[in-house]
Amino acid sequence: MMKLAKKLMTFNTDDVILFYPKAVFSDDGLVQLYLFTKNNRLLIIDPDIDGAVVKFFDLGCVKPSCLKVKTFDKNVQLTLGFDCGETFTLDNVKDSNSHWQDDYYERILEIARLFT
Repeated sequence: MMKLAKKLMTFNTDDVILFYPKAVFSDDGLVQLYLFTKNNRLLIIDPDIDGAVVKFFDLGCVKPSCLKVKTFDKNVQLTLGFDCGETFTLDNVKDSNSHWQDDYYERILEIARLFT
């Protein structure tokens, strides 16, 4: 998937400041990749049957519309709302497994800090 991203844009992996793989442990094996870059872009690579769909967003158009943190059970959810009307939710429990939930928890908090 990264090869596709490089073909579609001037892409330097050094420009990626945060990387979030969503649904790595899902049964269908289709992992969405969220790449947050230094030049205030969000690149979402979403695999489908025919290959992958790549979506580009300007971080200036992305607003965290909801951040829920449940510290008791180490659960965090971040919903990103876009000016174009699309929304995506990052959830450390749903997007990972029991071995990676703490790492995903911290990564979501890092992403939320991009907007504060």
